[in-house]
Amino acid sequence: MNIKSKTNQRETLVDSSIIILNKNATAEQCLLEYNVDKINSLKRCTKCVLPETFPFISYDSKGVCNICNNYKKKNQPNKSESLIELVKSHRKTNDEAECLVPFSGGRDSSYTLHYIVNELKLKPITFTYDWGMVTDLARRNIARLCGKLGVENINDFL
Repeated sequence: MNIKSKTNQRETLVDSSIIILNKNATAEQCLLEYNVDKINSLKRCTKCVLPETFPFISYDSKGVCNICNNYKKKNQPNKSESLIELVKSHRKTNDEAECLVPFSGGRDSSYTLHYIVNELKLKPITFTYDWGMVTDLARRNIARLCGKLGVENINDFL
């Protein structure tokens, strides 16, 4: 069934190669332009930098958005001592691994591994699951950090 509309409908997906090859398509070419002046003129929160285009956002006299002003911290992180106390029961007297750490090679998991080895003094085994998006840089980070910390890494590469 073909439904005709009285207004000119734009395709949801615009093929940029058609626009680039069609020299008369000036109306469509403006869709590909990167308007730096318009982006730079957007009002942004002075605390979290959310732009004025964010739904239901408003700003106070200091330029801080309503989201930042209404934010309440839900919990306070525990001190390191309580975490050290928590892992005491998992310590082994022999040279066996004491925990398994998921390890992507990114910043967060690299810091976590560093903290587990150097601060908590645990002997971990790391596990890396490559679902097709692990970069060469991440693989190098995994090899370097595990080598430097003397930690075994199990890889599950596709």
